[in-house]
Amino acid sequence: MKKLISKPHLFFLGIIPIVFIFGYLNKTLTIDLEYLGGIFSISLWSICLFSCVFFLLISFNYLTLNWTHKKPKKVLTLLHISVQVISFGVFYYYKTMFLGAEKELYNPINIYLILSFFLFIIATMIHLINFFASLMAKTK
Repeated sequence: MKKLISKPHLFFLGIIPIVFIFGYLNKTLTIDLEYLGGIFSISLWSICLFSCVFFLLISFNYLTLNWTHKKPKKVLTLLHISVQVISFGVFYYYKTMFLGAEKELYNPINIYLILSFFLFIIATMIHLINFFASLMAKTK
């Protein structure tokens, strides 16, 4: 755990192949969001490619802190990694458990997707706070 917090860029570089393989294996699946009687459909492959690019950028941010000899805040780094993993876990839970459920009066699928999305946004905000707070901190 100590190594994970000290080198978070390696963690996010390691997630990229996992998310890419997850997306590739489920390339034909779509996510259908129901809203006001309509359906918004997006490919799972597109979401996974976006996530891979996003994780690459996060890794680059942490690597930039390493190059400038600034240390990211340990608590924020641990919180960021934890929330990001929980977000992916909720998304994976949705994919495995609820992909076949349709045509219900109240569809709980959207709740899991919205929860995953909000956790993703919260993890992004934590990362940005961590990045800028570490970048602005004085070096010893």
